Amino acid sequence: MEPTQHAGPHHCQLKWLRIPRSVTKAECRRGPGGLGANLAVEIVDLAPEGLRLVVTEALKVKDEVEVRISTFGMHKVVRRLAEVAWSEPLENGQHRVEIHFYKQLPYRELQQMIRP
Repeated sequence: MEPTQHAGPHHCQLKWLRIPRSVTKAECRRGPGGLGANLAVEIVDLAPEGLRLVVTEALKVKDEVEVRISTFGMHKVVRRLAEVAWSEPLENGQHRVEIHFYKQLPYRELQQMIRP
């Protein structure tokens, strides 16, 4: 399986990007406490060290966020503290962001989240 490719102003900083399963969902909340509104609209790509999301509002580079990922068949929600690597506005007012986890996802959990 080939990694997904995205045209845009940013170099691909995440390696081994994969398309998530349709049942894989993410939440993204500002700050390390994970409190506040869920900003995530959809997962674009997923990798062991981070993910790309479409979010409802702008996030600044270096903003700290908490990401929660769940999918069918997983008994627990995976939580990761992370940092925004880049953000770009979309035409519809939403933003696409790349988020890097402080701690990578284990391979077994990642396999459950992505398309075969």
